[in-house]
Amino acid sequence: MANRAAIIRNLQDGAEKMACAGFVQRLGALERNALLSDACFDRIARKSATIESIYEETHDWNETFYRTLFRAIDISANRRAYEELAQRVPYRIILRTGRAYKEVEALLFGTSGFLASCSDNNDYIRSLKEEYNYLAHKFEISPMRISSWTTIGVRPYNHPILRLSQLVGFLAREEFVMNDLLKCCTTRDVEELFRISASEFWSKHYSSTPSNRASVMPIGREKAHLLGINLVAQLQICYARNTQNSELGNRAISLLCSLPAENNIYTRRWESHGVKIHNAMESQGVIQLSTEYCAHKRCKECPVAGFMLSQANK
Repeated sequence: MANRAAIIRNLQDGAEKMACAGFVQRLGALERNALLSDACFDRIARKSATIESIYEETHDWNETFYRTLFRAIDISANRRAYEELAQRVPYRIILRTGRAYKEVEALLFGTSGFLASCSDNNDYIRSLKEEYNYLAHKFEISPMRISSWTTIGVRPYNHPILRLSQLVGFLAREEFVMNDLLKCCTTRDVEELFRISASEFWSKHYSSTPSNRASVMPIGREKAHLLGINLVAQLQICYARNTQNSELGNRAISLLCSLPAENNIYTRRWESHGVKIHNAMESQGVIQLSTEYCAHKRCKECPVAGFMLSQANK
């Protein structure tokens, strides 16, 4: 029998340096895929719990999609602010506007607090403020504090003003139904679903992006892929489980396998230690290992350590 305590101790001592990466790198393709798939399913289960709690609260898949979209549009500094905005302006209110572009724009920018921070010197801003005052009174909506948002240090293409304008374009484009999401089967489908841009007005006048760039700021392919991972596939999995639709659940997993791997601090660390990550299923797996096990030195419970011990004791 291999010395379990010694193996676990060595892994814990080297957790910050990815002490197990060499073992994962040497695994055969089937074993490696099984290991990372299991870690990915653990991550899916954690995310599903959040989505399911939204559905239990709303009993409406469109509203669940709406709130999850706002969560997924920024997974870092401003996530809580987007969540608060989605709760202050629920999807039923978007529907009551008839999805009219200017009304949706006034609601999101006004409620976010960004509209109040804009100068009245511009005719369009004045008209948006008038529209928002009317809608806020009609629907009994109060605006957020501008301090709820983080803008310092945020990359220009992820600036809340640009993301809000992209959300406006998405919500006003067509009726916001789960069918659009459920139909996504491929990376191309995901890219088409999120082929939207910030308006020329917000791109040029009130973003932190230099005005000599493109007149409209589209959601990039990488961001669309992230939405495919964190929104589309996740919603498909939850909906499939709720409706007992195994075919949809299998398609969601296939979608994760077709989407490109994420490029972030976790995936880069694993790849720097020789672990090649081929798709989003695998990148979700290594993110789960990094955040739930390595970061907390939970090597005793880690599936990699379990796999190592089973191999050592053969």
